[in-house]
Parts: sequence; C-alpha cells; structure tokens
Amino acid sequence: MEATALQMVRTAILLFSLGLAAPVLACEAQIDTRDNRIRVAADGSFTNANVTDPSGIPLGNSESLSVYVPAFNGLHDMAHGNPVRDRGNGRIAQKITFSNYGCDVSEALLFVDCNGPEAILIFGVLPPDKISPAGTSWTSIAAIQPPEGPISIRATSTVKDLARIARRAGIEYLISPAPLFAGTPKRDRYDILSGCRIIYPDLPGGRG
Repeated sequence: MEATALQMVRTAILLFSLGLAAPVLACEAQIDTRDNRIRVAADGSFTNANVTDPSGIPLGNSESLSVYVPAFNGLHDMAHGNPVRDRGNGRIAQKITFSNYGCDVSEALLFVDCNGPEAILIFGVLPPDKISPAGTSWTSIAAIQPPEGPISIRATSTVKDLARIARRAGIEYLISPAPLFAGTPKRDRYDILSGCRIIYPDLPGGRG
C-alpha cells in the first residue's frame, strides 16, 4: 500500500515536471509562532520585517493602477532583505523578498537615491521559462534585469527614469515605498533609508 502511494506521488511529480499535469497537493503556508522579530545586520541585510496590507497602495504599471502582489495573502507576511549594494554617486540597491512562510515568494528591487532622498520598489516577474507549483507564486528580479529585462541600476539612475522604464515594460513598481513596510508592531518595520546611513551617511538620506 505504501509502495503504491509512493509510486503515485512520483508519477504526479514526473507529469508535472513535463508540463502534463498539475501536482496533486497544493502548498499551504504554515504559520510560524516562534520569535520572529526583525533583525538587521551591519551590511543592511534583514529578516522578519513586517509589511502592511498593500490593497490600498496603488502600484504603477502600463496596464492599470490596481494592486496585484501575490505574496501578500494574510497577516503573517514577512519581508527579508539582501545586503545593500552601492551603485555609486549616492545610489544604493537591495533585493527584497516577500513571503508567507514558503508558499509565495515575491522578489522586488529596492532602489534608493540617498541624495534626495527618494526611492522606488520594482517588483520582479515570473521568469518565462519557469512554472510555479500549484498553490504558489514565485517571482524573480533576475527576470527584470539584464540580460532578461530592462531594469538596470547605475550611478546615474533616477527614480523617474526607472519608473518610466518599468511602466513601458509593464513591470509593477511603487514610488516612495516606505508605507509598504509600515506593518505592526512598529518595532518590526524596516527603514528603507537604513542603507543610506550605512553607505552614504553624509548625504541627506543618510542623515535622516
């Protein structure tokens, strides 16, 4: 009996990998009840930042201003960040990953011009050669950056220019994304200007 069940699971996985069938089991996010307070490292990377409900925040793209961010499915959504990267001339970039404990993983690219300061969050897309398993949604910022996409962060990049490029490509973005990270409790919010304080402490964004 156990051997038969195992064989059925293996067959389903094989069919799914060949694009012939959907998996029989959908992903269900598990609520993590451990201590999940935000932790920020010296390089700007962070884990367990709470995010707010994005339903009232308009995203900009070439199609509409409606919000559709698959990663936000409940009250337990978290944001995690990679180390902050210096792009020169007061510009920094950071990979942000939103997830609800595994089922949905939505990547976004945070660009901050510490001279202003001003910022934009550009959402990744599902790579054209990838298929998300049933019950999941996985997007990637690699699919919006060269050589796959048009979003390139340089020392001369501006929020206005990046928004224009994203809009033309139909890529969702959010200018001044700080409200997205205004989740509760307040202690677990991520400050999008924290990277400026690390890399460009003498610029307006680093002094804030």
